[in-house]
Amino acid sequence: MPITLPTTKTTVDLKPEEGVVLLYGPPKVGKTSMVVEFDNVMFLATENRHKQFNVFIRYPKDWLEFKEYVDLLEDNCPYKTIAIDTIGDVWEMCSRHVCEEQGIEDLGDLGFGKGYAMAKAEFKGAIQRLTKIPGVGCWFIAHAKKVDIKTSIKELTTVEPHLTGTARSVILPLADQILFMGVDTYSKKVTGKDGNDSMVKFQERTMLAAPKQDIEAGDSFGILPPKFRLGSTPRSAFENYVQYFKEPYTETEPKPKKKKKKRKAE
Repeated sequence: MPITLPTTKTTVDLKPEEGVVLLYGPPKVGKTSMVVEFDNVMFLATENRHKQFNVFIRYPKDWLEFKEYVDLLEDNCPYKTIAIDTIGDVWEMCSRHVCEEQGIEDLGDLGFGKGYAMAKAEFKGAIQRLTKIPGVGCWFIAHAKKVDIKTSIKELTTVEPHLTGTARSVILPLADQILFMGVDTYSKKVTGKDGNDSMVKFQERTMLAAPKQDIEAGDSFGILPPKFRLGSTPRSAFENYVQYFKEPYTETEPKPKKKKKKRKAE
């Protein structure tokens, strides 16, 4: 069949279950429980800690078995969303497989970056196949890590996904959104039964969708606010996220204040 040029533009139809998203944050903050809220999600999990969820799930034992699941999903995917939990562990499966195939202990043993190049090609091939399944989204779940950066001017601690440099170079360019789920602590005045006021500390889960100096995040869809609240339950976290696909966030710039004209002295 001969190729042709397009005659009509594509339509914009963003759906939360069909995006490619990297979601990361500290342990036990609620990353997995939020993604479970998608109606038809299937997990490829590396950590056996999903017993409390009613969800479609498989636990690939190694890289070859992971690729077998990719084959099945690519041939006939009955799900709307695929979640990989965690993507860092899947990269480790891939790198171990390449080492075993090459008879080495570490990817660096091949020299000249050949081991890392082979693992990257292997990893990228399988992950890209998942992200290209028509009408199906892919959520990569990762832990967060702190990185100390020292310059001649200052020292800075940043927060980023817990991925090796090679895995980052594959996952980050594929992601439509890079989201950081964290916990904010704030103080609020509370009146006790005795009528006295006191400052009480509260914690609240939040989502960061725009980069900060010390936290990696981004939203190529351009529909999420830089930071928003998630609420106290997995369902509220999910709903607070998907609402922006119905009504995208619009930044309203404050109107500049008019300068008062000084009266001339009479």
